[in-house]
Amino acid sequence: MMLGKRLSTKQLAEWSRTLSASLRSGIPVLQTLRNASERGTPQMREASAALLASLKEGKDVGGAVAAQSAYFPALFVNMTRVGVETGHLPEVLKDLEKYYRLQLSLRQKLIQQITWPVFQLVMAIFVIALVIYLVGMLGGMDILGLGLVGSTGAVIWLVGWGVLIVAGGTFYWLARNKFGQALLIDTIILRIPVLGPLVRTLALSRTALALHLTLDSGMSLKRAIPLSLAASDNEYIASLAKRISQDVRQGEGLTEAFRVHSVFPPEMIDVLSNAEESGQVPEAMQHYSKELADRAEHQLQLLNQALGWLVWLVVAGIIVFFILRIALVAYVRPIYDTLDSMPGGRG
Repeated sequence: MMLGKRLSTKQLAEWSRTLSASLRSGIPVLQTLRNASERGTPQMREASAALLASLKEGKDVGGAVAAQSAYFPALFVNMTRVGVETGHLPEVLKDLEKYYRLQLSLRQKLIQQITWPVFQLVMAIFVIALVIYLVGMLGGMDILGLGLVGSTGAVIWLVGWGVLIVAGGTFYWLARNKFGQALLIDTIILRIPVLGPLVRTLALSRTALALHLTLDSGMSLKRAIPLSLAASDNEYIASLAKRISQDVRQGEGLTEAFRVHSVFPPEMIDVLSNAEESGQVPEAMQHYSKELADRAEHQLQLLNQALGWLVWLVVAGIIVFFILRIALVAYVRPIYDTLDSMPGGRG
């Protein structure tokens, strides 16, 4: 039975480790997948069985993975293709394991960093809902000025937040996966302060790793560039492949072909320039990929701090607004109403 569920990051890391270890030990691919289809989570077993069936139909590993993209993200598909093309599939799978474990580590650190601020935000929302209910029951006061009073107002307040969160997530998923706006979304994300640099660092780390694998195998630049940029798992960077490949075909070196695109930082251009002069581009890209992966951890800390402060600002904004509304409704407005009701009013 097809579960129709993509492997999680943890499952991808474990799956990559298992296959890499088996292939390194000399176990044939078919036997490796046959063993994998009999152990692990239901999704891992089904993914392995589906790949095994594709291989028996005559596809190579790269084609089999691409045919089962319901289980595997684009990065995995593209990097596996690089591994097959270069003859370094076990090494690529090992690198993928490291990448996915890094993602797990970064995600855990992110969650740890923002758990408490997010908890406070959620509690603030529920406290306001409780106050709307209690104040509404006592006197029917609209403390937020949104027409939310009593139990009905409290429910609308909570449901409204839920709808806002779900609608935002749904819109993002539809825009990216159904309406073909992945390129636009990735372009925007790269320009977001703090988040953009982290996304770019991770994408360039994957690109550099793929360049190392493809060029180290002797693959032509015509084939290596599209595969490597697609391995970035970023639509904006991948979209540059045609232009860069065209420039290289016209006689420009990698350095000049990459230099005209601002998404590639000056330091990467310097690394490419020095590597081209020394004839050690694959080695330089391998080293640079590791540097970028290490840098990503520092940038994650900056992102965590920024998210923490953002949540705190939202909580503080809600509290300040709440206090001002209570002061306005409970004190200021009654005073003005009293003055207006006096002979001669405020005039």
